[in-house]
Amino acid sequence: PQPLPLINYKKKGVWLWRCHIDLSDPNEDVWRVISNFVNRFDAAIFTHEKYVPKDLRLRKIYIK
Repeated sequence: PQPLPLINYKKKGVWLWRCHIDLSDPNEDVWRVISNFVNRFDAAIFTHEKYVPKDLRLRKIYIK
């Protein structure tokens, strides 16, 4: 999650966020902060489908 704020510098192109951690049941206070960044990416890649937060608003989510 550390590089998430880099999305603030997005100018053009497609931005993908790669997540290796289990966010299926995140700490609500932490998720409230980082989800503001995550939901601004064009897509996210998770290592397992059960790690995807239930309220993630991205249109493109990949499991790899």
